[in-house]
Amino acid sequence: MKTTRLDEFKCPWCGYALDAVSNADINENFSPKPGDLSICINCGGWLEFADDMKLIKPSPGNIAALPIDTTESLVNLTENIKKANILKQFNSETSIL
Repeated sequence: MKTTRLDEFKCPWCGYALDAVSNADINENFSPKPGDLSICINCGGWLEFADDMKLIKPSPGNIAALPIDTTESLVNLTENIKKANILKQFNSETSIL
């Protein structure tokens, strides 16, 4: 997995401050380019790299055009992020015993 540092930005879905993206592929030479997708680690919102390399909400047309295996991967990643955040919240609330 390769991590690419970015200027800090806020997720357009939840406002969470982010400053890096990591690829889910084993290709260590990967660098994001316009049109590539990412996911917010806080809310699981899908993001797309714009022409200026800022992360924006993807257009419905771009989502509809995704291959089914890519869509399934994004859905799985989103579900895992949401589950992890629920567990994190539950653990922080129950650790005060």
